Amino acid sequence: MNTWTYYTTLGTLERLLVEGSFEEVIQSKWFRHLDKGNIEILNQVYTLKATNSKRKLVYNDDGLIGTTPLHLTKGFLNKNIFNL
Repeated sequence: MNTWTYYTTLGTLERLLVEGSFEEVIQSKWFRHLDKGNIEILNQVYTLKATNSKRKLVYNDDGLIGTTPLHLTKGFLNKNIFNL
């Protein structure tokens, strides 16, 4: 079992709206070893970024302005829908 908490600022999230930007975050992750009776705390790096894995990201000169859905046709991604 492991737990972790990360707190971010609005400024960090606003920087992620720029195309190609990302934020690397170091977090302390707790690993509980009940059989050994101890807790191990390790630092791990996580990368935060906007991805288009479920929706197409729409950008203009100011950054991310919205998203559009990805459309599947018979199980394949319909690329014709992206002519925006």
